[in-house]
Amino acid sequence: MLSYDGAFYRLWLRRAQQFFRRAQPFQPDSVRHKIDWLAARYEQVVEYLVALPVTFVHGEFYASNVLVQQAAGEVRVCPVDWEMAAVGPGVIDLAALTAGKWSEAEKQALALTYHAALEPDGDWPPAPDEFLTALDYCHLHLAVQWLGWSPEWSPPREHAQDWLSEAMRLAEKLRL
Repeated sequence: MLSYDGAFYRLWLRRAQQFFRRAQPFQPDSVRHKIDWLAARYEQVVEYLVALPVTFVHGEFYASNVLVQQAAGEVRVCPVDWEMAAVGPGVIDLAALTAGKWSEAEKQALALTYHAALEPDGDWPPAPDEFLTALDYCHLHLAVQWLGWSPEWSPPREHAQDWLSEAMRLAEKLRL
């Protein structure tokens, strides 16, 4: 089983850097500068993420991996595609669920609803602002993971994202 530890987080950044280096003749200097800028600050992200409480996670809890069926007044939720199941911060699954084309207001409303439903366990969950910060760190990791996923793979048009711009936006928001 996978473990979302420091080595796991660093792996995705290294892969992303390798992919960008291979594509270097085809990439503008500004793109190389962005990935290098992010890499110089990514250890702060790793340190934050490994400090979060861990649990069992799906690992790819994107909306496209969740089937919902309503029948006879009951709702059945069935996550599929468990290949990235792991031990890691539970917030990573919420980050995946809220990744993509949600507005910031929609992401925040969903996250705060989730936060309100959490059972307190020691120091977790933190105050809502701290919880949203944890979610931003997890979103940043997912953006880096997508940058390092595969140089040959492209998502279907409806799932395509500019993950580098998303990573840069989050890094700036988190003041890295």
